[in-house]
Amino acid sequence: MDQIDRANEIADLERAGALRNAASTAPAAEPTGACLNCSAKLKRGRRWCDAECREDWEIRECRKR
Repeated sequence: MDQIDRANEIADLERAGALRNAASTAPAAEPTGACLNCSAKLKRGRRWCDAECREDWEIRECRKR
């Protein structure tokens, strides 16, 4: 195995670990009928009005931990 193969193997392991970590630390949230970030009224089953609100909420929730 040469250096490039080893570097690729390490990168793959780090990526897999990061994905596992992100999945295990993602905050859970139940739909409430309003955006969990900005409180805008939403259709049934939705939690956020857009990706930006979702990301803001996730950042805030992760900081709480």
